[in-house]
Amino acid sequence: MQKHRSAKLENEATLSEEKFENITKKWLTAKARKIPQDLRDILIKQQQSCSELIEGKNKLINTLQKELKLSDDQYVKDLKKAADDIDLLLERMEEQIKTLTKSYREELMQIEKAFQLERHELIKSNLVMWEKKMQMRRDKEIEFLMARMDKVEQYENQLQQLRVQDAEEYNMIKIKLETDVEVIL
Repeated sequence: MQKHRSAKLENEATLSEEKFENITKKWLTAKARKIPQDLRDILIKQQQSCSELIEGKNKLINTLQKELKLSDDQYVKDLKKAADDIDLLLERMEEQIKTLTKSYREELMQIEKAFQLERHELIKSNLVMWEKKMQMRRDKEIEFLMARMDKVEQYENQLQQLRVQDAEEYNMIKIKLETDVEVIL
């Protein structure tokens, strides 16, 4: 479009220059004329040539003004389209941001839920392990208590046997002494 316009302007400039030179040359011939009617005819032709030259320039100006108006209109349309495109892009970006925010929230909730579940399971497994350890401790305490009670019972049995044995010995010594005392008396 730009090249076409430049070529058109150059072509018009060349034609205008030729017409202007043509008009200028005719002035020289007009000066040479002495008859008023010939001079009047040449002046009318010169005036027509000048009018044609001016009309051609005016047509070129009108054409360029129309192109400029069309370009301005197109520029305004392009600006409006760009503004609409930017608005649409902003709207889509806002939608994407909302969608991403929503998906991030959901993902965060899922992560928190998984964390809570993992925490709950960890607490549960630790509690089970704690209970097992406590049961083992209780079992060992009971085992230790039972072993101690067995030892106490053994010691009591031994003590009882020693008492019985001592009592029997005492009784035997007493009987022997009484017998000895009777024999002596």
